[in-house]
Amino acid sequence: MSELFTISEKYNPARVSEKQKPLVVNSGSPYIYKVYRLFTGNIQLTDSLSKKTFTINDDILSSIYKRRGPFYSKITKYISEEISNVELAKAIDDRPSSNRNYNLYLELYCELASMHIAYQNGDYFKSFIHIYRVLERIAYAFPMIYARKTCDFSRTYSLLKSFLESKDKGELGFFRKALNVIYKDDDILKFTYEIDLTTYAKLNLQDKFFEVYTKKLFPGDTILDPTTDNTKIVINFINVGDAIITTRNKIVHSLSDGDKLLCSDFIDLNVFLKSAIKPYFAWFSVLFLEILRDNYNGFA
Repeated sequence: MSELFTISEKYNPARVSEKQKPLVVNSGSPYIYKVYRLFTGNIQLTDSLSKKTFTINDDILSSIYKRRGPFYSKITKYISEEISNVELAKAIDDRPSSNRNYNLYLELYCELASMHIAYQNGDYFKSFIHIYRVLERIAYAFPMIYARKTCDFSRTYSLLKSFLESKDKGELGFFRKALNVIYKDDDILKFTYEIDLTTYAKLNLQDKFFEVYTKKLFPGDTILDPTTDNTKIVINFINVGDAIITTRNKIVHSLSDGDKLLCSDFIDLNVFLKSAIKPYFAWFSVLFLEILRDNYNGFA
């Protein structure tokens, strides 16, 4: 199967030692590292269908983890302060480790690359669909991470079974519990993600979309952080998954029970969803970092 996307460095890196060369992303890099570089940016992404090449500048992790130094040193320190560039390069080059869960990383790469390209093309609705599909795939990785963190495989099975059998616990109920356990001693649980509403001011839609978010999309106080106001929708780390699922449900199932999201509410899905893509993508970057650490056991 031919590659749907081609990934490469934005700049040709100078003076990279032989031992660090696996850090230079290219078509031959393992998919787990390609996915990681979609989050750290400074890459070029070519769509094989349109033949268009897009530059992805944003290092989304830099807004969460403050690290200084040359680029490869920073993206190494995001993973662990205890490892060197050479150690990370060696791990990436270890194909048995890097190709573990190969299909998961292949699909994540395709979904996230598609999300990026849709966003660059101004197709924010399509970008959001890929966001939701990424959530479903990432959630599959967390039961085993949870089991390793708790050293309790039997309880993990029982909990997962109960969530799968109960409709009342939500589509990804176990995923939420796993996040609470995995990050229980981490400041990440205090993180919030903001959907900027001021970008809609010029369209005279800021107040309208604030009302749609707070009264129809996320009514009550189960998802929104108290710091939400008419300039921003603020969602706590642990609630972002619920926000994505709720948005998908209310957009796709317009005749469902409860507060219906009408076409006259969001006016244009492309416009309405634009400001939500980057905060949701930033949330995924934190989750994927945990998956990457777990994949290379010594970094977890």
